[in-house]
Amino acid sequence: MDTKSDEIVVELRKAVSIKKSELAHLKEEFSNSKKHLALLTSEIAEGRAKIAANRIKIATLDTDRFSCIQIEKLNAELIDKFDVMCKELCSINEETEKQVIELQLEIETTKDIKNVISAYEETLGMLRIMVGLFFAVFVC
Repeated sequence: MDTKSDEIVVELRKAVSIKKSELAHLKEEFSNSKKHLALLTSEIAEGRAKIAANRIKIATLDTDRFSCIQIEKLNAELIDKFDVMCKELCSINEETEKQVIELQLEIETTKDIKNVISAYEETLGMLRIMVGLFFAVFVC
């Protein structure tokens, strides 16, 4: 029985050695799993940080887009107002040109009237001289 006991002890020692080896292997796997878990946790945290940063970027871009839309609306309104003002100015310019032309015509008419009056005055002056001469000839 001693040999049998020794064989059992040897087998038990082998089994214990195998179990110790398996335990060491499991401890190593557990340690590696912890490291891997820490790495994954870190990557998840980085991913969440990137998601938060992207949400901020999206919010900023949405704000910028809204601002651009408002600027485009204001730009369209200003262009419309500018077009209206240009049309009004064109109308005013046309009216002013008509008034200038009318004034030029009035000035020309006034000059013509002045020339006619000068011609009448000259003719009247000559008639007075002739009448004076006529009376002078008949009276004498």
